[in-house]
Amino acid sequence: MKKPVIELKAIKYCTFASEETHCFEATMYVDGKRFAYVNNAGHGGSTCISPIKGHYSQVEELNERIKETHPRIFPIETDPPIIQAAFPEGMVMSLNCICNDLIEAYLIEKRLKALLRNHFVAQKPGEEGLFQWKKSKYPEEKFKSFAERKGWDVLNFMPRPKAMDIYTELCVD
Repeated sequence: MKKPVIELKAIKYCTFASEETHCFEATMYVDGKRFAYVNNAGHGGSTCISPIKGHYSQVEELNERIKETHPRIFPIETDPPIIQAAFPEGMVMSLNCICNDLIEAYLIEKRLKALLRNHFVAQKPGEEGLFQWKKSKYPEEKFKSFAERKGWDVLNFMPRPKAMDIYTELCVD
């Protein structure tokens, strides 16, 4: 069984209405084809998945495909003991979990884009975390040459996926 490629497009996110979960709506694509409309009211409930064509049985079939092709989610040591006790063999991955992960990734990328718009962001060798400088204070070429001499990894000048990985690892809980 082939692992499905799931994407969310045309995402509309509502910060002020996101209480216990993210409040959003989007169009879901599976294996490159428009599959469903998804939304969450942000009050702690599950994400609603409404197939564009066909019936809800297609969503159930997709959930089975996900269950068969994705690894289980295991509790981590910082999870409350009740969670660790309830899922010792891990939790089955679901379409709902994937939607939540995709929204998280969307929000992280949005924050990184906003940060890189006005700042140079770099990782200095041997130092923890990321450092930032306002772009308005430094011409780009001058900053780039200075950073290269110092051996800094500047997120602004690297491919977006690599910058996202570094930013996510160092700045996202």
